[in-house]
Amino acid sequence: MGMQKRSEITNSELAEDFRNCLRTVGASVALIATQVDTARFGMTATAIMSVSMDPPSLVVGVNRAASIYGPLLETGAFAVNYLPGECAALARDFSAAAPAQRFSFGTWQHRRLRLDGLSCSSLPYLAEAQATIYCSVIDVHVFGTHGLILGKVLEIQNRDEGSSLLYCRGRYGTFIQSSGSDASKAG
Repeated sequence: MGMQKRSEITNSELAEDFRNCLRTVGASVALIATQVDTARFGMTATAIMSVSMDPPSLVVGVNRAASIYGPLLETGAFAVNYLPGECAALARDFSAAAPAQRFSFGTWQHRRLRLDGLSCSSLPYLAEAQATIYCSVIDVHVFGTHGLILGKVLEIQNRDEGSSLLYCRGRYGTFIQSSGSDASKAG
């Protein structure tokens, strides 16, 4: 397909091109979870990015139509459960399930956290996760169909072994280190 001038591309064509472009870039897979009273809410996500190390923070892109969006804002806290490479089936099952059934996949436990000293929240976390990052909601920026939810990191659980689950081109896979590569030389 040849290059088109910007003025010749419709918004829907540009959106489709953008979607296809992003599908070619691998991303870590995480299950985002929160809880309101006894009701748990979750989603599979790849739109997660670290924001700052001081203070430690990250941002999660959440579709405003997603079942987790309102409860996440109501609770003001969430857990980001990064999946290890062996959890592709769990990611598929969690994504495909109805919102009320998602937590029947995997081993879910609860962690009670203090949110800025004012209140407590009980957050579901996945025991199998390679890493879990617990956050309080600091800010939300709404743009188009999504809310960018800025989370201040409160606590971290991290397993230092294994490979991360990645999503690329509509498939799950894992990271394989190139022979002779040295991360310390990356610029």
